[in-house]
Amino acid sequence: MKTRISPEAALSLVGLASLAVYVLACTSFSPDDSQVLYPTYDTKAGDFGVGLYDRKTGRATTLFLAQQPASDGSRGELALVRPQWLSDGRHILVAWVRDPGHDELDLAVVPQGQPGTTRFMHLEEIPEAGGQLARPLGVAEGRLFLQGGSNALVRVDLLTGEVERRPMPRKVIPYALPAQDRVGYLAELEGTDQPGCEFGIITAQSFGLAPLARLQTDLSPDGLGLCAISPDGKSAVVAANDGEKAGQVLWFEDGTEKRRWRPFAGNDDVKFGHAAIAPVGRTAFVPFARQAEGETNAVLGIIEVPLQGGELLRTTLVRRVKGDDLERVLYFQPSVSHDGKTLAVASTYVAAGDDQMASEDCALFLVDLTDPERKVTRVPVPRPPRELD
Repeated sequence: MKTRISPEAALSLVGLASLAVYVLACTSFSPDDSQVLYPTYDTKAGDFGVGLYDRKTGRATTLFLAQQPASDGSRGELALVRPQWLSDGRHILVAWVRDPGHDELDLAVVPQGQPGTTRFMHLEEIPEAGGQLARPLGVAEGRLFLQGGSNALVRVDLLTGEVERRPMPRKVIPYALPAQDRVGYLAELEGTDQPGCEFGIITAQSFGLAPLARLQTDLSPDGLGLCAISPDGKSAVVAANDGEKAGQVLWFEDGTEKRRWRPFAGNDDVKFGHAAIAPVGRTAFVPFARQAEGETNAVLGIIEVPLQGGELLRTTLVRRVKGDDLERVLYFQPSVSHDGKTLAVASTYVAAGDDQMASEDCALFLVDLTDPERKVTRVPVPRPPRELD
């Protein structure tokens, strides 16, 4: 059966117990920035897996293939695999969904560079699991928080596997923060007809909600799905794909909109992906897919948004993709090294099923953010089949 990878299947990552996650994305830098994890394709196994690139040696290897059977003993249809370094630098977390239409998640904690046993977890009864994995997941004090329906939260103990479901008085969307042991949330406002959303912190032990700021915007919590939150929780960058603000990038500081940009003028067709804010400095990175007016194909790249002031900088990385499927930019999610000097993004899942994309553009891209010309290092990734069987 041919399977089309859909945005609802996009995976983000979670942490385990006290091993805090730094940045959530398709690529992941080790704590010392010497190695990068990225999604790859193993042609021999015919499966997606986890690649490791060593920046010192320039060597790329395959570390992990997500071939753990599903709960019924079958392999199922592997949709996407996403890896994440944990902060001790000795474990890697891998998350994947076998069947995007089912309410199930799989996790593995893999020892790296040391003896140990890979720990597998299988989570069931997670409503719209594939859709929730389209945005970063949040972990605090060893507990993962998920939506459990329109007005409920689910808390998963990542050590014991215990699952607790708690009804909430309003819609609450858990959101990952790049700060240690904190889970943010976006929620509908209570007791007011004014437009906006509430942002705050979920108390891990009690499910309590501690508000930090009100985002004064007419975007709903769902409309803020491509929002990136700064490590201190004070800044938010929103890439808007729908509604009156479509095609715009918005910056909020302490809950108030400070500035907005329209990176592309005219009648170009543009879609944004999941933004990231650098762990140091004040720069946001927004992936884009752009089909220029009159063109049949599109390009993919990264927009740098300097929150401290200055001009936007656009870097094109993939020179040709199908123009009728710009939503693929959702698979083109960047991460930034801990020292803020390098950006990494992989086009592995963009390449799958896209017969317009050149083989050399299926790669892990490393962008030197210290170079005014933004020098790019390409690490080749085996091309997934254009038609996934």
